[in-house]
Amino acid sequence: MAKSKQSNPEQFHLDIDAESSGPAVTKVGHRIRVLKHFARTDEKQYLEIDAADFWLPKAPFTEGPVRLSTRPDLVDAAFVAVRAYAARQEPSKSTHLNVAKGFRAIAKAFEYSWLHGYYSIKDWSPSFTDALPEILGKGGWALALDVSKRVEQLLEGGESERASTYVYRIRAGNIGFALSQKLQADIGSNIMQAELRPARDVLAKTLGLTLDNGQPLVHRTFKSSAANGMVDSLLRQELSWINLLSEVPASPPLSYTPFSSPVQLSKQFGRASGRTPNMTPAHVADILAEGLRWSEDGGDHVVRVLGHVVEALEFEVRAGRPATRTAALSALRASPGLSQLNGFVGREIADLRPHTHANKDETLEGAVENLVSGCFCLIALLNARRKDEVQHRKLGLMVDSTEVVDEALELHLCWFYIQKTHKAYVPFYIGRATVRAIRRLEELEQLTARLAAALNPSQKEVNRAERALFRMPNLWFTEKRGQANSYFAFGAGGASKRFLHRALGKTSAPERVIAHMFRRAYGLLFIYRFEGPLLALTQKYGHLDPTETMTYVVDPAQGGAGPAVRTYGRLSEEQIKAIAQEQHEVEQEILLVSNERLAEMVRDVIEGKTVGAGSFPVLIRRLHQRLASKSEYRLLSKDRKAAAVSDAFISKGHRFRPAWHGNCCAPRDSSVKKAACNPQGGSGIRQENAGPDTCAACHYHYLVEDHVRSIERYCDGLRRKLESARCGVIEQARLKSNIQNTEHVIFLHRKRLGGRGSEIY
Repeated sequence: MAKSKQSNPEQFHLDIDAESSGPAVTKVGHRIRVLKHFARTDEKQYLEIDAADFWLPKAPFTEGPVRLSTRPDLVDAAFVAVRAYAARQEPSKSTHLNVAKGFRAIAKAFEYSWLHGYYSIKDWSPSFTDALPEILGKGGWALALDVSKRVEQLLEGGESERASTYVYRIRAGNIGFALSQKLQADIGSNIMQAELRPARDVLAKTLGLTLDNGQPLVHRTFKSSAANGMVDSLLRQELSWINLLSEVPASPPLSYTPFSSPVQLSKQFGRASGRTPNMTPAHVADILAEGLRWSEDGGDHVVRVLGHVVEALEFEVRAGRPATRTAALSALRASPGLSQLNGFVGREIADLRPHTHANKDETLEGAVENLVSGCFCLIALLNARRKDEVQHRKLGLMVDSTEVVDEALELHLCWFYIQKTHKAYVPFYIGRATVRAIRRLEELEQLTARLAAALNPSQKEVNRAERALFRMPNLWFTEKRGQANSYFAFGAGGASKRFLHRALGKTSAPERVIAHMFRRAYGLLFIYRFEGPLLALTQKYGHLDPTETMTYVVDPAQGGAGPAVRTYGRLSEEQIKAIAQEQHEVEQEILLVSNERLAEMVRDVIEGKTVGAGSFPVLIRRLHQRLASKSEYRLLSKDRKAAAVSDAFISKGHRFRPAWHGNCCAPRDSSVKKAACNPQGGSGIRQENAGPDTCAACHYHYLVEDHVRSIERYCDGLRRKLESARCGVIEQARLKSNIQNTEHVIFLHRKRLGGRGSEIY
C-alpha cells in the first residue's frame, strides 16, 4: 500500500468548455448529460449523471466519506474519459447506458485508489494498477474495494442496532431484504446490485436472520462476481473504461495506459462467460402453451375487466369528478367478467395492485403482467427475435407494426427493427398465433391510452408512431407515480418470472431464463426438428454471414453433434454426423470463396487493374514492396507474386467479407486487433458497428467505385429523412451530423479514387 498523503493533494483542473463538448455528452458543473439516441419524444432526451451521487471513502484529510463532486479534478477526468468513449460509438439504444456504466467503473477505480492512499490519479503507477485485474477476476469490485471489512468496521460498537438502520422490508421467512442506500454513503462506496452481496451477508449475520429451516441467511444473487469472480467480458469492459483515463488531454494526470491489453488480461484472470444455455424442447412447448393460453383465452377476461375499470373512470371524469382508486376498485369488484378471470387465474382478484393483504397473483396488475409476458414469449419464440426488437419502447413493436398482405390467406407482415445488422425496420411474415398476440396487445394498448387520459386529462396524447405495444397500464393513483409511463421489460422485476413459474413450475424451471434462449431455441427447432435450410435461418435471424448463424445451432465443443443436436433433433447418429459434415462443408465453401476473392483483389491491387480506396490496399502494397527486396520474389511471374502476397494474408487468417459500403478484409475474429468497428480495443470485429464513417479509417477496409455510389445513395436517403415532416428536433440534429460525416467520407473516397465527383462536396 502506498503512503497516505496527510493533506489535501494538489488538484489539477481541465480547461473544459461545457457548451462546446459536443452533442452526445455534455457537462455543466458536476452534472454530465448523455444524449439518448433512440429516446421517445414523451420522455427525457438525456440521461443525467450527477457526480454528487458517487462517493470517495474516508481519507486522512477528510472527516468521513466525501462526494465525488467535491473533487472537480476527478469529475473532469471521468467526464473526458466517457466523452471519448461516446465519440467512438455508433448511435445505439444503449450508448447512454454504457456511458453511465463507464462513469461508475471509473468512480470505483477512484475509490480503489483512495483506499490505497492515492488521492490523485497523477500519482498512479504501473505497480499499483497491475494488481487490479487479478483481484477483480477473483472477487469483482466487492473484493477489490474490501466491502466486507469496511461494513464490519462500520458496525463496530452497536452492531445490531446500527445494522438495522440499513435493512428494511425483510421478506417473509427471512429469505431476503432490501438494503438502504445509506450504507454506500456511510462507507463511501460506489458498488451496487450484486456487488453488495458481501455487505448483505455481513448484515444478515449481524442481525441473526435465519431461514425457516434454521439455516443462516446467505443472500443469493445470480452469478454474483463477489462469489464467483468477474466474468471475462465484464472484466475486459471495466479495464477498457479505466484505460480511457490515459486519454485526458492537456498535461494528462495519468502518464501511462494502466492496462496494456484488457483482452489478454480478461482471458487470464476473468471467469469464462460461456454461451447462452439452451432450453429443452419440453420447456419451449410449456412456455408456448402457457403463452397461447393467456393470449387467446385469458386475454379476453383481462381486457374485459380492465375495460370495465377504464369505462368507470372515464364516467367519473365526464361527471366532473377525479378518477380515484376507490372508483377503480369498485369498478373492478363490480365487473361482470371478474368471475371468469378468477376462474382462469385460479385465484380471487381482490385488488388493483399488490399490498400487504393481496400479493401480485391476486391483483389486476398481476393478471395484466401475465398476459403481456405470454404475448412477449409467443412473439419472441415464434419469430426468433431479440428482446428489444419486440419490446423496446422506441424501436420495438408499435400499433402500426403489422400489415395485411392477404386476408383470405391470412398472410401478414410485421416490421421488426434489426439494429445489429440492418439498422432499419425489416418486414417478416408472421403466423396466426403472432398476429393474435399482437392484436391482443393492441387492445391492451388502447385501454392503457384511455386509462392514462382519464387519470391525467391534461397530459398530451402519445404520438401514434410511438404508441408502443408493451406500454403497461398505470394503476397507481398517487400524483407522482400516476403520471409516469411504464413499459414491460422481460427479465426485469418479477413479471416474467411469475409467468415462467406458471408455465414451467417453480421446481422444474431453469435457474434463469433470458430472452436470447428463445432465439436459440427457434434455430435449434428449425434446423434439427424441421430440417430447414441454414440460409433461410440466416435470413430469419437478420445475419449477414451464415457462419454467424451456425454458432446458434451447433455445440462447438462437441464437433456439431452435442447435446443441443441430440435434444432437439429426431435424427439418427448417422444423420447427425451428416449434418455436422454438411455444416463443415458450408464453412469450407465460404472460406474457399473468401480466399478466391481476396486473391483476386490482391492481384488487382498489385497489377494496378482496379482503382480502389481504403487502408487495406496500402497493407497489400507494403507487403508487396517488402517481398520485392528478396531476389527469389522478383524472379516470380505476376500471377505467382500475387499468389505469394495473397497466401501471406490468408495464412494470417484474413477473410473477404463484402458489405454495401465496402469490403472488410479483417482476419478471423479471434485475431483481429484495432478494428475500427470494435472501439473498446478488444479482439474481434463488431459487424453491427460497421458503417461508411466507421470503416473509412479502418486498416482492413477496401472499396471501389460501386461502393461509393452505394454510400451516396445512403446519404441521399438520410437527406430525404431529414426533410420529412415526422423528423423531430433531436433526430434532425443526429441526421445532420450523420450526413456531414458521410459527405466527408464520400469526399475522401472520391479523392482517393481519382477525384471524380469530389468537387460537389
